[in-house]
Amino acid sequence: MGCGAALAQHDDSAALAQAGKLATQCEKQMAALQQAATPGDAARYLAALAKLEAQLKERGELQKVLALRDELERAKNSAHPLQTPAMLPEARKVQESLVAETRAAQQSAAQKIIAAAGEAIKQLATLRKDVNARQHERLKQLAGGISAHAALKWAHELVPELALPKLADPPPDKPFTLKAGKGEPYTFYPPGKEPPQKGSRSIKLEIAFADLRGALANYNLAAGEAGGLPRISITAKNNDLPEGTRLVIEYFGRYPNHRGFRRESCEHIRLPAIARGSGLVVDGHGMREYSSKYVGVKSYAPIYGIIISLFDAQDKIILQGCTPSALMQECRRELPPLL
Repeated sequence: MGCGAALAQHDDSAALAQAGKLATQCEKQMAALQQAATPGDAARYLAALAKLEAQLKERGELQKVLALRDELERAKNSAHPLQTPAMLPEARKVQESLVAETRAAQQSAAQKIIAAAGEAIKQLATLRKDVNARQHERLKQLAGGISAHAALKWAHELVPELALPKLADPPPDKPFTLKAGKGEPYTFYPPGKEPPQKGSRSIKLEIAFADLRGALANYNLAAGEAGGLPRISITAKNNDLPEGTRLVIEYFGRYPNHRGFRRESCEHIRLPAIARGSGLVVDGHGMREYSSKYVGVKSYAPIYGIIISLFDAQDKIILQGCTPSALMQECRRELPPLL
């Protein structure tokens, strides 16, 4: 017993030491990338002006050489000489070229910084399995240090379209209920802890679209009054799925004495954050009622098929699948309206 506890503590210490080393290396890498992309303007500009002066002398343009010497004197006494346009056109071209080079280098460095931070935080997330629950807070602090680093803030100002990485909360270990859409709340289950579905059968989805974020969806259908109740399993494969990701379920029904199928209803379910490698299970609410002149009472259309989609908070599609394959023609990459 004591030996086992000591071993567990040793494993925790090793994992936390690895996490600390990982965070330190990431912060040093981000700082180095920022520093390399922000060289001193004055030294670069003076070197470029000296080269331009030699070219003007070689061409015998003495008036321009004299004008350039005034610009050289100004640049020597300025910490940021590129911020004030030069009077001589040739010197202004040198300024514009250096500014463009700096901007390109900084954009590239910013993307690398955000990518490095994201990869480090993903690795911190994978270390959760090697530490006990009390140590999760330490991993969160290390990830927070990366997210708050000055180099990462600098990078995000340059490329604000790239989301800042953060450590997602660990997946819950018990079911929880959220008001995640219209109507009744939804209950979310950790994989393997969902209640049994009577008459449930697994149905393969035909994939219509999947981006590099690599989410996965599995679909089970339980027979029921509401034309069939879907159970959807979502897994974040390559990246975290942040809070605000929407699971969209489009139901297609068949009616008595009616050929073909039509979109019967559509529900949007706002998902909680799902960390990479984790998953959640949620049951859809099923199809809505319809009044049938053939039956004379309110009833439910037999479910013909379903389209399951994931959209991010900016309404960009992440994943889309359908069953049967005849519904492939109904798949769209735009967020469908509630129905």
